[in-house]
Amino acid sequence: MDIIVLTEENIDQYMDLRLEGLKNTPEAFGSSYEEEIMYSKQNMLKRLEQENVTVFGAYEEGRLLGVVSLLFENHSKMKHRARIFGFYVDDRFRNSGIGRALVKRAIDESRKAGFIEQIYLSVVTTHFIAKRLYKSLGFHPYAVEKRALKVDKKYFDEELMVLFLHD
Repeated sequence: MDIIVLTEENIDQYMDLRLEGLKNTPEAFGSSYEEEIMYSKQNMLKRLEQENVTVFGAYEEGRLLGVVSLLFENHSKMKHRARIFGFYVDDRFRNSGIGRALVKRAIDESRKAGFIEQIYLSVVTTHFIAKRLYKSLGFHPYAVEKRALKVDKKYFDEELMVLFLHD
């Protein structure tokens, strides 16, 4: 398996996997399938080309199996922070180490930057496998946002987590 930074070359597979994630686990994303199915390739490409965002993809035998995004905050008072979001692994390849490899790559890139001190993420409170993964990588919960998302008239709480890179 290779973890790479996604570029224009990967846009079609990225769009397909992103839409699959939005369709299969709508409660895991702030965006929706109905919104993003309308996005043009150019709109999605802008996501990959943002200066302060890196989207990593896990590839095996030429197939994109999972993605995660890493955002470096760009406001001067928040430059010591990064955020992980947009994490998804194809259902058929879960529990194979792909998700761990993707999140570790995002953490490693944050460390390499040299100025990131803490990484934040949020996860739906009922996504126990994802929460277990994050905790095993050193993330700690610090709050719960009640009714953070609403999907088809059902509310989902999100657990907010942080990883401090330096003591």
